[in-house]
Amino acid sequence: MKKVFVILICNLFTISTFSQSINDLDEKNGYKDLSFSSPLETIIKKTNAKLQGWLSTKDLDCYTIRNSEYEKFGNFSGTILLFKSKKDTLIHTIYFSVNKKGAYEFKELIKFFESLYGMETEKETYDYTWKGVKVQLILSYDYVQESTTINIINLEAESRYQEEKEKVRNKTKNEF
Repeated sequence: MKKVFVILICNLFTISTFSQSINDLDEKNGYKDLSFSSPLETIIKKTNAKLQGWLSTKDLDCYTIRNSEYEKFGNFSGTILLFKSKKDTLIHTIYFSVNKKGAYEFKELIKFFESLYGMETEKETYDYTWKGVKVQLILSYDYVQESTTINIINLEAESRYQEEKEKVRNKTKNEF
């Protein structure tokens, strides 16, 4: 009877730890001290981010960060980009491309994120997702290019951006 009780308690502890970990993703609401709720001007001053016109589109502005404090994710260095809808004042996606090529880095980052946020909430072949209520983190591996990327997405801002794109599509359809 004691063994059953101990196993039950351990399982409940594991489930509650997992829930708290996913909540940590929402509480962080960004990357390091870059919060999705911070005004863009604050982020630019803090990180020395620069607008990259050649990466921007008619709907999105893209900024690169050239600050060694932000160019690391765990033990991995890389390139970090910020994406913002032109109609919004807040960043909606933080994109991180790991410099080293290979599956080893991808596997190590899976372990890293599992230690922070618990088991992934969704998994496809080379995409691992940790989805909270406000924030979603997607770790992806491109098998052909042997590259690893991390996307941290503000779900509310992304939803507004997608709704705006849908309005434009519908308006265009109605014009024809």
